[in-house]
Amino acid sequence: MALPAHPIITVPVAVAATGRTKPAVANAIEQMEASGILTRLTNSARNHAWEEEGLLDLIVALEAGDSAAADR
Repeated sequence: MALPAHPIITVPVAVAATGRTKPAVANAIEQMEASGILTRLTNSARNHAWEEEGLLDLIVALEAGDSAAADR
């Protein structure tokens, strides 16, 4: 999946980024959420968004020049 380029992901964004079908993307996101890879950010009935656990923190650390972050 295209998570590094899209640290906050929605089904439409994932469909556009991967070229996969909406059901395939939704299934993959569901599996990654169940595995603890993704954390749901919204609780609305529609328009869900997920974040890869720790990815935004890693990006911020790298942008701040924390070279040790690359080893995580």
